[in-house]
Parts: sequence; C-alpha cells; structure tokens
Amino acid sequence: MPPVPQIVALEEAHLPPKGIRISNLMGLGEARGVLMLAASRIGVNVVPVHALQVKTTITGRSQSTKQDVARFLRHLIGGVGESLIDDTTDAVAIALSVALTHTKSYLLNPIS
Repeated sequence: MPPVPQIVALEEAHLPPKGIRISNLMGLGEARGVLMLAASRIGVNVVPVHALQVKTTITGRSQSTKQDVARFLRHLIGGVGESLIDDTTDAVAIALSVALTHTKSYLLNPIS
C-alpha cells in the first residue's frame, strides 16, 4: 500500500493579473475542489496557505520576489531552486513553509 500524506498544502487562489481569462481561474477553482475532495475522502487535512505566508516563512519578508524565494531555498535546502521552473520552486516553498509552521502535531504522530 502506498504511503498516505498526513496533510496537503494548497496555495490560496488570488486574483489574477489583468489579461488572464476568467476561464483559467475557474479551472483552477475546479482543480482545487477536486484536490480538497480527494483529500477529505482519505481523511487528510488540507492546509490553505497564502503566498505572503510562504514568502515570510522562507525569506522573512512578505514582499520577496520569486527569485528571492528560489535563492533562499537554495540556501536552506542546497541545490533546490537552481534550475527549477517557477511552479516547482513554488511547490517546494509551499511544502517547506507548511512543514515549518503547521506540522508539529503531525510530526509527533508516526505514520501508520
């Protein structure tokens, strides 16, 4: 049986920049809904994470750029973020942010 995650971190949706079609935002909402449903069906908590929280946790500044976050990830994890695309860097930053701020109680409970 494959391992089951204990929590799922899901970045909160925010208003898109001008020029982004609403249909793209609707697709994002549908994908988020499917992820939340799948997580709830297997009993996994979903932790919503705001981009400003991720930036503050990783870099110490809420106004950090994506490049700042990638640079801090390279420093914190070593080798991560060097050649990763933005989406991958975002995913690693979100996961690390949640691990550092939300998982104390989960880390105390062993995976069964």
